[in-house]
Amino acid sequence: MKGTRLKELRERRGETQSQLAEFLDVSQQAVGKWELDKASPDDKTLIKIAIHYGVTIDYLLGFDNSPQYFHDPETAALLQDLKDNPDYRAMLDSARGLKPESVKEIMAFIKYQKAKEEGL
Repeated sequence: MKGTRLKELRERRGETQSQLAEFLDVSQQAVGKWELDKASPDDKTLIKIAIHYGVTIDYLLGFDNSPQYFHDPETAALLQDLKDNPDYRAMLDSARGLKPESVKEIMAFIKYQKAKEEGL
């Protein structure tokens, strides 16, 4: 794994090595060694890191220079918004498990609210 990429992703998210280590259930020293390219995570942990930061394993390993899991710019931008804004994530998490009719009602309200804020 490219340690510099892991460090950049971690810092961009504002996480400490300790926070990432806790999330991955490893020691802070392990994360430090990965970032210095003195060790590498096992495959299961590598997958967990890729999912956590929304990047491909190829990016983490240095085989691909595009950090985005989705190459479509619109999808990548939407996912970045979801990742960066805890309110968006909470809204999405809250909608999980709702019936399709309920989701449609919520979408209608969001469209109404958006139009109202735009003065339409």
